[in-house]
Amino acid sequence: MFSNSASKPSATFSVLALAPLNGTFEKKVIGVPLYPETLRIGRQTNSKSVPLTTNGFFDSKVLSRQHAEIWCDSTGGVWIRDVKSSNGTFINGRRLSQENKESEPFQIRQEDILELGIDIVAEDGITVIHHKVAAKIEYAGPQSETTKDARRVTFNQQSLPPKNFLRVSPSTKHKISSELLSRKMTVCSCS
Repeated sequence: MFSNSASKPSATFSVLALAPLNGTFEKKVIGVPLYPETLRIGRQTNSKSVPLTTNGFFDSKVLSRQHAEIWCDSTGGVWIRDVKSSNGTFINGRRLSQENKESEPFQIRQEDILELGIDIVAEDGITVIHHKVAAKIEYAGPQSETTKDARRVTFNQQSLPPKNFLRVSPSTKHKISSELLSRKMTVCSCS
């Protein structure tokens, strides 16, 4: 079984860039840990699992709380496994496992189509009540200076302060950074 160590942040060895295909999320650039560490993919369940452009959480009712997990191997290849989700994980239209069954690991590559869950349709058979998460894999591989820059840009676009932004002291900034690290989030110092 793969583990998710909550005690200390893990190093990022690869990057997964997801482009939305159906408007269910904003573009994501996610740091992927080296096996045996894994990163959980799932739906938001509380304030610690708020969907960001840099994590694996989505605001979707068709995802399980623990839907899938991703990790990278020593060559930088990115892998995914469905962890007994109800509505499935699909790569290029192929479901990775039966409902509520853990899948075998599957390597994901640039240009693949990733679908998490299925569209839930109303009784009329046409109206979609809840949308699946559908994404094109823009990049899945080793972290490089280019992908580090992409993560910084994504972070900056998400974090633009409002006009009345309150500035904080360095000690407060340190406390906030420490809290984010304890939640396995990354703070970028971008200029």
